[in-house]
Amino acid sequence: MIDNYIVGIPSLPIEIQEVILKSLTFQQRLESSMTCKAWRFMILNWPGMWRNLSTDDEHTIVPDLVPYKPYIASHFVKRVHIVDYYNGDPWHAVEDFLLNELKCDAIQDIEVRTEALSMTNISRLLSNCSNTLTSICFTPPRGEIQFERFPTDVTPDLFLHHCPNLVNFTFVYAVSPKAAEKSIKKMTRLQNHNLTSLTLSMDQSNFDPEPYFKLAPNLKRLALLFPDLSRQTNATTFMSMLHQHCPQLISLALSGNNHYLGDLDISELHERRQIGNVQQQPLPLVVNSNNNTPKQKDTSNSNLMDILLHDSLSMYRLAPSLITHIIGQDHIQSTIASLDLAGDAFVKPEVIDYLTSRGGFPSVTHLTLRYESTDSFTRLPEFIGSPTLFPNLRYFHIRESLYNANDYILLALTNMVHLEELKLENCFNFTSKGLGQFLNQMSYLQPNRSLCKLTIGKNLPAFDTTLLLNVIAGKEEEYNDTTITTTTIGTTSISSSTACQQQQQKVLLEELTLDQPDKIKLDNVQEFLEIMRKNGKTMNKLHFTLNCFFDASPDFLETDQGKLFLNNLDHVAKKEWTFEIKQKTIQEAL
Repeated sequence: MIDNYIVGIPSLPIEIQEVILKSLTFQQRLESSMTCKAWRFMILNWPGMWRNLSTDDEHTIVPDLVPYKPYIASHFVKRVHIVDYYNGDPWHAVEDFLLNELKCDAIQDIEVRTEALSMTNISRLLSNCSNTLTSICFTPPRGEIQFERFPTDVTPDLFLHHCPNLVNFTFVYAVSPKAAEKSIKKMTRLQNHNLTSLTLSMDQSNFDPEPYFKLAPNLKRLALLFPDLSRQTNATTFMSMLHQHCPQLISLALSGNNHYLGDLDISELHERRQIGNVQQQPLPLVVNSNNNTPKQKDTSNSNLMDILLHDSLSMYRLAPSLITHIIGQDHIQSTIASLDLAGDAFVKPEVIDYLTSRGGFPSVTHLTLRYESTDSFTRLPEFIGSPTLFPNLRYFHIRESLYNANDYILLALTNMVHLEELKLENCFNFTSKGLGQFLNQMSYLQPNRSLCKLTIGKNLPAFDTTLLLNVIAGKEEEYNDTTITTTTIGTTSISSSTACQQQQQKVLLEELTLDQPDKIKLDNVQEFLEIMRKNGKTMNKLHFTLNCFFDASPDFLETDQGKLFLNNLDHVAKKEWTFEIKQKTIQEAL
């Protein structure tokens, strides 16, 4: 394919060559360099070829790139990402190749996931690149959350002392108490005005985070992973420290260290929540619970918009007082746009009563819930279904609620008149009937509702071909199902309309994402696209990731059927589509 379109690249102006080469992956460029001498010279001598060295596209840096050493100048390499140690690229070998052999001296962005982090490796990195490094991330291998399994003699203050231009810093290892104590003493007079994002964890019960708050007066995103933060400080003291030392803080993530949180990628604590897309609602007036008169909330002391509180289920616990003190403060309550809550603490009756008494959260537009226990779950529909608590909710994501979340959650969400996006994954207790009625209730029966985006993740048995074809695609057969009647949960009355009316020829959703759903196969997606195209329906965006071990051949897209499939995607998705078939080998499947 490359040969057909870019045969004459070497004869083009350098500016055009660069545009074309940038559109190819590293692996594609490497393969293209084997075409002929002209291509080899053009590609291997292009500085951009070596700017990003990573295992992102599943090639190894060592030994794959060792033969190309003569082409890699020390200042070419700007980004080094070893995202998975188990792919076979040990950090010590890469470090030796880059810093000892190539003597790279201009690295700006480094992300390394490794079991072994030693002072020897770090010293060489800081000697070569201390003034150029702007983003550093050192963590255990992907999927590891029990970071105490990875002790190290490296302390985070080394990077903060030697990298004056550091903007983003993530360090998650088990530093010994003695080493940590020494590092804190060295930080007394240290300040880094460039540091805006900090993710930190230490395996010790008496760790004091205040020195780290002091060193970054312009900090905007903070994530702390501790065995139990409530052992180090109380909620009032903790928030006072943040208020005093981090006045510009936008995003705060506090997570316990527990294997239940293994899905939470440490390096994405802030990256996956795009603050720029979370719009605060200009709703400054609330009702004073004492005299029932409106008062203006004081928002001058807080910029905090994004809060993640993950309470551990069984090992350690972030105290419920943290929730009430962080979320319940007037100057914070009126600025929060995004809440990500996990664990028992946030659904305790006393916590829900307290939060309810605060008068609601008009600025919250994004809500994510996960890991609730059965005992604490009974009042959750009341919590999320009250229009007065979250009157401007736009995005709702529930996950890991394996057997506790049920159709009452969906029923409660029908009260959210501004809800635009729903994301469900790892929830076994939803039913197809409940999900189908929710979709119809939010779209056809209530045309003024704004639901337009649906994401279905793994382990959601409720989502099946009937929902995809009959409800979302609007197959000619009407989706006739009975009603979900009025239900009272706690003090909140939640109801839905009766039997679904005749579906009009309109689009149910504007964006659909299927991320490896259990019951949806390639044939189902093909039929969905055909129905949509036949009825002249389109969506803005479609994203499909399917597990099709026996359902599609490796050359499916080259067949006539595959070409028709892509053609249908082009017609149905107006703005953007992505499609991925995950085909495991027999060994992987076993």
